Amino acid sequence: MPKLLSVLILCVLFFVVACPPPSASCKQDSDCPPTQRCLQQRCALTDASESSAEIHHEASDASESSAEIHDDASEPFEASAEIHDDASETISPDSPKESSLESPEDHEVMPDSESPPEPTTESLIEPPTEFHSEPQPEPTPETAPLGSLGTPCQNNTTCTQGQCLDIFGLGQKLCSLPCKKNTDCPSQSICQRPKAWEGFCMPACQRPQDCATRYPHTPLCTSEGHCWTPKRIGFSCLRKDECTTGLDCVDPGGVGEKICTQACTEDPSDPRGSCGGNFYCEAHLGPGSPGFCVPLCQKPEDCRSFSAMPHCNFEGHCWRAYLNDFRLCTDSTLCLSGLCKQPKDLHTTICTYECSQDSDCPLRTRCSGASPQSIGLCLPSCTSHADCAPYLDLQTCETNGFCR
Repeated sequence: MPKLLSVLILCVLFFVVACPPPSASCKQDSDCPPTQRCLQQRCALTDASESSAEIHHEASDASESSAEIHDDASEPFEASAEIHDDASETISPDSPKESSLESPEDHEVMPDSESPPEPTTESLIEPPTEFHSEPQPEPTPETAPLGSLGTPCQNNTTCTQGQCLDIFGLGQKLCSLPCKKNTDCPSQSICQRPKAWEGFCMPACQRPQDCATRYPHTPLCTSEGHCWTPKRIGFSCLRKDECTTGLDCVDPGGVGEKICTQACTEDPSDPRGSCGGNFYCEAHLGPGSPGFCVPLCQKPEDCRSFSAMPHCNFEGHCWRAYLNDFRLCTDSTLCLSGLCKQPKDLHTTICTYECSQDSDCPLRTRCSGASPQSIGLCLPSCTSHADCAPYLDLQTCETNGFCR
């Protein structure tokens, strides 16, 4: 009997220890038995409480590991990691630790209380480089290929079109062709020709950019319709912007058309006056009066570039042909007729015309010295000395009916 009683007491004690009574409610540890603590307002054994804390701690670690997996996978799963954190806080001590390691797919649906994160440019997938639209470069102006007409050259071998010629008035060699009329030039070019002289084929143009783009060495589109450099003193013009900076486009008086020039003051001791350089101050009103600068010259060729003043006159500057018909002359370039010649039986040369019959001569003049073997020259006809008065250098009416 005593042995049976001892076994019964041991079973009761074991049952009390293994199966503790329901936990009492509490607010602090002093409300619980000595071996228990107040946890979540319920008394619990100290060992069980520590075990529960460890389970909570390990479950939290597992949740954090799951969050790291979500972070490595992609940024859009950050919200899923937050759900795992919330879940780890509610896991009971009896739950297995593996239950917190859930896959990301289990949490793709966001809670209603949370909004998905705003997408950022960093989260967007960049398209392949080859699909990027590169900015197109601006087209570069097209210049005429070297060797073509109007381009600079050193010798004939440089030119693929024309010859390498020293173009008068430009001071540089260009690929070109001599010409007397536009039909002598290739297409898209015209004959730049001063009066009474052979010219050169130059690129034709209609707008300033026609020359500035393709022919940078001759960027000016002139009023004559060809490319050229800004015009110097003596060149014909219609507009001031055709002239070199500082010059004006005016008729200096007595020329009959506008040229690029500048005002000057005549100096009796120096024909250049205030022009200086290789220019002559042509003042029509006498010494000390205002005038305009024109190119100096020593021979006719010095003036061949200037269509308005292609003649080298006796004053030593380029000017228009100014000697009227039948005036005494020394050079054909000085005559309006373009011919300075000595008629038969005349003691000097005059400005005249060639002829083979009277109808070839101007009014009130006849052909003198013409024969089947030779060309005649025109002379004023007369019946009295009064008829010869208009011809300053031929005042005498000869018996043969010509002024001499």
